[in-house]
Amino acid sequence: MPLAVQPRRGLAPMASAALPLGAALLVQLGGAQLAPAPPVFSVALPAGLNNMHFDCSSNIEHWETTWTTQQKEWCCVTEGHACHPYDCFEDLEERHEKWDAAKTAYCCQEKSIGCAKSTTLPLVTTTPFSYDCEAGKLNWEAGWSVGKKEWCCSKTGVGCDAYDCQEGAEASWTIEKKAWCCDEKSFNCPTTTVVSY
Repeated sequence: MPLAVQPRRGLAPMASAALPLGAALLVQLGGAQLAPAPPVFSVALPAGLNNMHFDCSSNIEHWETTWTTQQKEWCCVTEGHACHPYDCFEDLEERHEKWDAAKTAYCCQEKSIGCAKSTTLPLVTTTPFSYDCEAGKLNWEAGWSVGKKEWCCSKTGVGCDAYDCQEGAEASWTIEKKAWCCDEKSFNCPTTTVVSY
């Protein structure tokens, strides 16, 4: 039986031995898969990282605060993870309490994430991350995260207000929402009726 080597993720076989960054091989004998082959990389590791190996999927959602500098460098070079100095999505909703000034400045200036609403910085679209601002649009006040509200506000103008005065039964509104909708949108303001005797 002929030995077939196929790159994972549906990539077409390549003429050279070097595969795209992060591609792993499946070794097949005829139609039966024998064993996964180790990944083949066509990049050079920085000095000191040649004999190291890290699991780049382990705790990836908190790479900025939990990975060592060596793991960040290794995973950046080998898999394209943790290549930026900060993870602008980690602790995004708690950024006022958890981010320092350097992270705040980087994320706002380089990624247009976490900026104060009054900023006049141009929006930079260097990240493939985005929210679908049409999904849940009719229930944005209660259904969207703070991050989605800020992102959609900056991109589409939806979710910018503190409250959605068209959402929910007015009888269930908080006093703060009633006051805000009356003061800011002149909506559902209490009226007084003069009754003559």
